[in-house]
Amino acid sequence: MMNYPNDYIYKYAEEEISKQNLYDKKVLFVFGDSWTNNRYVKNPKKHWCYLLKQKLDYDLVVNISDYYDSNYEIFDCVKKTLSDKDYPMNQQSYLDKLKEFKVVIDWSTPMRDSTSVAEMYSPWNAATIPNLDSKKPNTKLWLDYVDRWFRIEMYSYDTQKRILFLQEFFNHNMIDWYMFMGFTPLVEKQFHDTEYDLRKWIDKKRFLFLNGFPNNMQDYLITTLDKSFQKDIHINEMQFDNDRHRYFDNEVFTSDGHPNIKGFELMSDIIYRSIK
Repeated sequence: MMNYPNDYIYKYAEEEISKQNLYDKKVLFVFGDSWTNNRYVKNPKKHWCYLLKQKLDYDLVVNISDYYDSNYEIFDCVKKTLSDKDYPMNQQSYLDKLKEFKVVIDWSTPMRDSTSVAEMYSPWNAATIPNLDSKKPNTKLWLDYVDRWFRIEMYSYDTQKRILFLQEFFNHNMIDWYMFMGFTPLVEKQFHDTEYDLRKWIDKKRFLFLNGFPNNMQDYLITTLDKSFQKDIHINEMQFDNDRHRYFDNEVFTSDGHPNIKGFELMSDIIYRSIK
């Protein structure tokens, strides 16, 4: 069980925020998947979001993230926490009590789905498809679902629509927001400048790594290790990217490509510089 400092609330914000006196406090809200979740760094004060809170000189960080969350789930968490009138915290207008707050969203791969077929393989992403156990019951049903419904360009398009929805909501309500892709690009290279590419409507000053290279946080961290890593490789999770894998398990990454303590320090630095 991880022990959190008093100025760090993790995930169960509805219950914990109600215990906090938020009046006149500066609060950092962060949302995301395992790149924001605390699973890989056991000391909460070493998490990128806590380090960012310190750099911003804020009073409190609220981390609403979970390992393996899809972009559908991340979007719902943001919407529920900050906009749903039926959410218990919002009934009390807790946001109005804050002196100041910012929102930072770490988006997962668009190819991650939360759909459950016959209560199997959920959540999942395209990387799991080649490893499905054909001996398990209902595997054929699952593969039929993937064959019928899985389209990379449509998953990316759906994520972009959610980003644009939140961008409009944040701007309309004068909420200070920032976003980034954790470990895949928002739009695969083969779909650039097509009807599936909505990036031109996204605020590039608030969305880190939106265009060019690096186009996600993982690639940015790799460039801190190897300045020559300038290949604009688009990740297709159905074909594991060995060019990235060789950079894992070092001073920046864990063995499976998540940031470690040093990686979190670098993440907090680049996000802070983008904000400032």
